[in-house]
Amino acid sequence: MGEKFVLETIRNTPLEITVIGETLQDKWIWGHYTRENPESRGNWIFVAEKIEEMPGGAASMRRSLDVLSGRPSFFRTRIGATKSRYALAEAEDVGKILFRVDADKVVQPFVTIGPPTRNVIISDYGKGFLGEQTTINELVEKLGRDSRVVYSPHIKTCRAMRADEGMAYLRENWTWVMNDAEANAAAENAVFPKRAIVTHGDRGAELRLGERTVNNFVAPALVPRPKHTSGAGDVFLAAYSAAHFVAWGDMEAVKFAVQCCNLVLSSGRLGTHYLTEEDLKKIGIDDA
Repeated sequence: MGEKFVLETIRNTPLEITVIGETLQDKWIWGHYTRENPESRGNWIFVAEKIEEMPGGAASMRRSLDVLSGRPSFFRTRIGATKSRYALAEAEDVGKILFRVDADKVVQPFVTIGPPTRNVIISDYGKGFLGEQTTINELVEKLGRDSRVVYSPHIKTCRAMRADEGMAYLRENWTWVMNDAEANAAAENAVFPKRAIVTHGDRGAELRLGERTVNNFVAPALVPRPKHTSGAGDVFLAAYSAAHFVAWGDMEAVKFAVQCCNLVLSSGRLGTHYLTEEDLKKIGIDDA
């Protein structure tokens, strides 16, 4: 009953978490395809039936975090973007994404910061603001050098990094959560975080300390072919971070995060994935 105990520990621990990230807006356009002229072999057109907007990016991750551990302090950057997804609403293919359009938009510049906390999550979506290395260092310095940081970098940021021991992201108290493409991009610049969780989709994850892989976690996804995975990475980041901050080991934290992803991917809900109370009621029910 490991995952259930992890959840109980998170719920019973008064966590204060600062989230640093880029707030996005996910726009879902649901509809169907039809011929422009039913009586000819003309072009197919997409007919929109419903438009739904949901929090995306760090806002989506915070949504799951709120359900797991209560309301965290939130430090939001000044860059926003709208991601439009055109998806099928027909029964046999409901939720299948046809294509996505990213339309960046700069919102009114502002910075809000709560009192410094020991636990910090940095969620970088590659929209520009957190891609500046000096900015990341300046933000963390404001929160204190002793903060425990879980950092989710964007691949563009990894490609621009440098192997300078003075950079905040190479400190001992930083844990990176990234996929294999992001890990490879950082390694090309000889950037090896002191501690990293590298995810491999339905093949599980691994723990790396510097250049060494020290543990391969067997925590495969149970939903092999979901209609889409939008938001699943944010669910993993929120769940792993919450478990990590309450001092669970990496294996338990990764298994907990993977189960949370399995729950949202198999929920049947449409739109950007995030954790709900109904999902958490199912935590641990399949444990041996």
